[in-house]
This record gives sequence, C-alpha cells and structure tokens, in this order.
Amino acid sequence: MMRVSFLSLVVIFSSLAVASAGVLLWSWMARRKRDAAMRTHGKPVLVMPIVAGAEVPRAALIRDFQPMRRSPITALAVAERLSPDEYEVSSGSSEESLVTMTTGETVMSDEVAEFIQGQALRFHRPADRSRPFLPGHLLVTEGPDSGLEVRFVRLAHQEESVITFGRSEGPPFRHVQLLEPTVSRAHARMAFDADGWSLTNLSRTNPVVVNRSALMDEQPTLLRDGDRIEMGALVFRYVWR
Repeated sequence: MMRVSFLSLVVIFSSLAVASAGVLLWSWMARRKRDAAMRTHGKPVLVMPIVAGAEVPRAALIRDFQPMRRSPITALAVAERLSPDEYEVSSGSSEESLVTMTTGETVMSDEVAEFIQGQALRFHRPADRSRPFLPGHLLVTEGPDSGLEVRFVRLAHQEESVITFGRSEGPPFRHVQLLEPTVSRAHARMAFDADGWSLTNLSRTNPVVVNRSALMDEQPTLLRDGDRIEMGALVFRYVWR
C-alpha cells in the first residue's frame, strides 16, 4: 500500500486553497466592474416610440414637466336615481309619487339627484336644478373640500324645512353626512322659517361651535350672514343670499 507523505498533503491542500482564493477574487473583481459600469451609464431611461407624423405631448418632455395643481374643491358629483328602498308608495293620490318613511316628504318617482362625494362630507342636490333652493347656504372654508357650497332644496308641501348633520346616513336633500371621527352620529340640526335658518346642537361630546362659542344645550340659535360654524374638524361660513 502506497503511503502519502505529510508533505504531499500540505501541497494538495495548499493548491486547493489557492484555487478557491482565485475563484473568489475573480468573482469580486467581476462584481466591482459591473457596479462601476452601472454607475457610469446611470439609470435606464424610458424611451417612447414615436410614430411618423405624430406630435409628442408636452407632458412627455422632461423640461416642460410641471407638477399638477390640485383643485381646492375635491368633491365628486355623480348623478344617480334615488333608491326606492327608502320610500313607500303613497296611496289615494293620482300622481305616481313616493313618500319617505323618515320625513314624509313627497318626491316624484323619476327623481334624479346629484350625489356630492367630498373627502369630509356627502350630500344630495337636484341634478337638473328644477327644484328651487332655499335662501342661505353653507360654504366650506377649511379642509380638503374648501370652496364647496352646501345648498338646501325647497320641497313641495313642506311647511318646515329641517336639515340634519352627522356621521350617520340620512334622507336625500334633508341630511348632510359628515365623514369626520370628531363628529357625532347626530351632530346638529338646521331649521328654516320666516326669520331664516336656526342651528341647534345635538352633540354632547363635541358640541357645535358658532363664532368660537360652543352651543352646549339644544336651544336653536338664529344664524347671521358671515357666521363661522365648526362641526368637529369641519369649518363652514353661513352665507345668507
């Protein structure tokens, strides 16, 4: 049996170690070369194919690019037919009409409303503007929906016009839904009569604030032109016209 000397083992292991070190060194040098090439060429540029005779949009040119300005009014208006689930057919009437189960208001069956979806509030208004608006409205003065007007509709056969505000949902044209965590489910109520609009606080945890003064009880307060109204984080200005 042939014996392997200690010197031969040293030579073999040394050769393997040198070969492994060479492979690692070659891999390291290749990676550094690739990284240097990437830094030299920079990031890849997206090139759009241009068809002969077509004009290149200005937005596609980097030198003409400008950031898009957002509109101060971020509400989305969508025309929709009012859902009949909230109504019941009135009896003893020649007109085909619907009556709300919550307020008793009469609405024609072909009623189409414009659903205003803002970031902080939701409400309805007539899509065809055939219904007359009541005098006085609210203007959003702060927040993402700044500049949005909340107008109120005069409904037929309605002696008293009442508008409710809160985090919960409500009937079309008679409720404004406020999408703020600081607003109560039933937060406030506005009523219209011969003297104009009066505002009543309904929230115990976060009362309505008019001109920096909180309305602590449920006594109605007559609104004046220019009044500042705070409902949670929402700020309105009352406009009488």
